[in-house]
Amino acid sequence: MQVVGVLEVNAFEARSPKGYPLRCLFPYTGILAHNCVPNTARSIYPSEGYKIRLRAMVDLEEGQPLHHSYTYTLDGTAQRQKHLKQGKFFTCQCERCLDPTELGTHFSSLKCGQCAEGFQVPRQPTEPDTSWSCAGCGSDTSNADALAMLQSLQSEVNAVQALPMAAKRLEEIERLLRKYKSLLHPLHFIATGLRQLLIEMYGRVQGYEMVQLPDHQLERKAELCRQVLRVLNTFEPGLSRTRAMNLYELHVPLVLLAKSGFIAGKLKGGELRARLVDAIDLLKECVEILEFEDKSSQEGVLCVVAKQALKQLTLSVEGLGSELD
Repeated sequence: MQVVGVLEVNAFEARSPKGYPLRCLFPYTGILAHNCVPNTARSIYPSEGYKIRLRAMVDLEEGQPLHHSYTYTLDGTAQRQKHLKQGKFFTCQCERCLDPTELGTHFSSLKCGQCAEGFQVPRQPTEPDTSWSCAGCGSDTSNADALAMLQSLQSEVNAVQALPMAAKRLEEIERLLRKYKSLLHPLHFIATGLRQLLIEMYGRVQGYEMVQLPDHQLERKAELCRQVLRVLNTFEPGLSRTRAMNLYELHVPLVLLAKSGFIAGKLKGGELRARLVDAIDLLKECVEILEFEDKSSQEGVLCVVAKQALKQLTLSVEGLGSELD
């Protein structure tokens, strides 16, 4: 039972080169303190005998404690608390968990049903029987009712996620996002999860291939990326893998929009160059983060792709600069 307990509480999940799930134990990183806004990230290297490397995600002051996240940072407080209680056997009391607004993001906040502008937040987020209150009108909702509504929405999301990777799935996700505008804060974790699904699908499913997307759908993908990055800036600041992947996704529509705008005569050469330079900056940050990853991992493969895109885009901008001269 002691061995089972150690595996349950201290093991990290990894995958073999063929994609099989594994659990790995590391003496030092296995006892690292938890925080729902981590300041470190880990990378496990299957190609090096499953060696683990821990790195700071942000600049740290001397003597500052190192924190890692033992749960999914893009879950709401109630969901993270449940996972940590069931799997790690503790209640998190970090700044994010204790803040009803989740550091001002309103990542778990519900649209108030009694007033037009208010949002309901849990009075005591770490308490399982907390009530939810609207800061605008003061109306209350029980925790049971709030979680029941969220469970109903999550069931809808799960049903749509089970659809084949095709146009209908994308369109259904967009429909759910529109529907939930009247129920959830714009940055709510369910809405953020739906945006991540859309980011992955725009440009990759039949009928929505990247080269066929009209400008308004390219702008849609770019806006989805920005909204997710806004959340990540708070919960996973710095060298975050999820941030890197969204930076890569964002650069593609920005490049295509810049080129179509130039061809249509809406952008001058200098404006085109400036927008392409912005996309280069996104790729540089993406590569800076992902170059730490195992070369055989999904993130490592994306790093190679991002480097190639960065090289090609840099050559294009250099060529454009000489033409403008």
